[in-house]
Amino acid sequence: MNGLGKNARNGRDNKIPVQNRILVASFQVVRAIALSFFRYCVLSYRDVEMKDTKGASGDAKRDNRLYPPWVGIVMTFLCPGAAQFFSGKRLLAINLFLVFFLVFFLFFLGASLPGVWGDFATVFLLLLFFTLVAILLIISYCPTKRLGVKGWILFLFFTCVLGDTIGLYSARAFKAYFVHGGTVMSSSMSPTFSADRRDFVIVNKWLYKTPRRGDVILCVLRGPLFVKETLGKQTKRIVGLPGDTVDIEEPYVIVNGQRLVNPAIFAKISTSQEWHSGYYRAESMDLPISIRSSIVPLPITLGPDEYFVLGDNSYHSADSRFIGPIKREDILGRAVRIIYPLSRFGQIE
Repeated sequence: MNGLGKNARNGRDNKIPVQNRILVASFQVVRAIALSFFRYCVLSYRDVEMKDTKGASGDAKRDNRLYPPWVGIVMTFLCPGAAQFFSGKRLLAINLFLVFFLVFFLFFLGASLPGVWGDFATVFLLLLFFTLVAILLIISYCPTKRLGVKGWILFLFFTCVLGDTIGLYSARAFKAYFVHGGTVMSSSMSPTFSADRRDFVIVNKWLYKTPRRGDVILCVLRGPLFVKETLGKQTKRIVGLPGDTVDIEEPYVIVNGQRLVNPAIFAKISTSQEWHSGYYRAESMDLPISIRSSIVPLPITLGPDEYFVLGDNSYHSADSRFIGPIKREDILGRAVRIIYPLSRFGQIE
């Protein structure tokens, strides 16, 4: 008996750390690549910089034509590549600007990938992003040509007007069609998401085509409880698919006459494992009369384009029990990963 228990524990120990070992190994590889890239770029750039500014530094002391090095850092914080652009290295500045935002957007694309490869891409691109920021700051710490009044007006115009406008609209387009990221503000999906810890969740839109049972989705809830669309964007879990008959027999969800225990997350919720609390019928909840009038009678049979969604913390969730099933067009994407805080980093079950 003890031998079997020991083998069972060893089996679990071998299974549980596999993903973690892959992440640790990936991080070590990424760190080695990033550090090598960092040293190469910095040393190469400093060699060129010393040749280009050796004479200019002496002139700066005599006629004060150059700003002190810290001004370049300020410019870089306002706009990546600005210090290089106004130092005459315009091609380098444009390349740095484009690479900076490319890596930034690629980070969110990588974070939206499911599985271990998504974890690897997130760690790799995050490390690459901070490495790029460090390189930018180091090579920006150099004497910069004085701009004058017109130069500063031009600089502030491009950074504050054009830069912010282009960045804002490109971020909105990226968020609308590819990846949505946001902080959890509600307890309706607790403990999967923590509003107290302000989990930052990544939602995949560009790869999500077919909703499946158990998926945690970002959706638009429409109905008497959610008058405005912006207030109706919520994260919920898909329980019923088109054609299913859904009911709740506390603490279980009943789909087509069977207790829902697959995927395994439903068994955990129903049996109150890992801080879950089971599923509740709306009639069992302490609700105002105004909300009780909108309770959807169960069981309910879903139409060909209807999905039944519930919150993991169902006692504190406004979902399909009150507004009915949602349409496919109301499903915006699948929540795949928590990226902040780092103690909560990982895939969503």
